[in-house]
Amino acid sequence: MDLSSFKVSNFVLEENLCIDGEKSVKDAIELMAEHGVGHILVCTKENPHGIFTERDFLVNSARSVSDISTIPVNRWASRPMRTVQLDDFVQVALDIFSESGIRRLPVTDAERNIVGVCTLQSLLIGLEQLMKHYPKL
Repeated sequence: MDLSSFKVSNFVLEENLCIDGEKSVKDAIELMAEHGVGHILVCTKENPHGIFTERDFLVNSARSVSDISTIPVNRWASRPMRTVQLDDFVQVALDIFSESGIRRLPVTDAERNIVGVCTLQSLLIGLEQLMKHYPKL
């Protein structure tokens, strides 16, 4: 058994939290805080088209003097949104994390529906656990 045999579906997927893109950045931050997550999918009619993260908030709020209750989350969300599929091998996710510097990847099923989010942290924790059980990986 080696690392290349593990798929994204073997790792923890965080909940699929969505917010309408016309809602405010403040609304998004409050919802993220309520659920204890560092990201939220930005949707139009429940179709995700972006992701808003803690990093998006920090970078954009440092550049803005506007009140976050008046800024639509669409404006600060990361787009286009990179994704991985449940059946992709872990290396695909690791390559995306490495090349793009992002830390969260929405995960899609075979029909391209988002079923959750794979985080760099959850992937690293999962890989650490695997290495403890299979030290020759």
